[in-house]
Amino acid sequence: MTGMSSKSVSIRNILLLAIGSLSLLVAIFTLQQAGQEVIRLGDIRTLKTATIEADKLFDATEQISVERDIAFFALHSGDGETIGRLAEDLREARAASEKALPEILKALRGKSYYAEQEKDVASILAHTAALKALRAE
Repeated sequence: MTGMSSKSVSIRNILLLAIGSLSLLVAIFTLQQAGQEVIRLGDIRTLKTATIEADKLFDATEQISVERDIAFFALHSGDGETIGRLAEDLREARAASEKALPEILKALRGKSYYAEQEKDVASILAHTAALKALRAE
């Protein structure tokens, strides 16, 4: 009988095994959740960075639009006095757009938020070259 009791499984051992297994499952589930939260945090940071860069891109676009509008009014104005007043505004708008655009292009290079981004950046660079050629005229 003594040999039988040493090999038999007691209720205490079964309960310890069950508690240990459940504790292990809880720990695995907790680690899995923590891993998913780390991934979500990374996604949130990427989204935040992309949003900031999109805002900078819109700001640069706005600066270029202001420069375009001032140049348009200056070209279509028949009054020399108006052209003189717009010339200073055009210089300021040009300086602002020349500062804003390279900053955002530098930020976008080497990052990929979507599949066509490289083509879009190349297109912006081509348009920037055309803009510089127009400014020279």
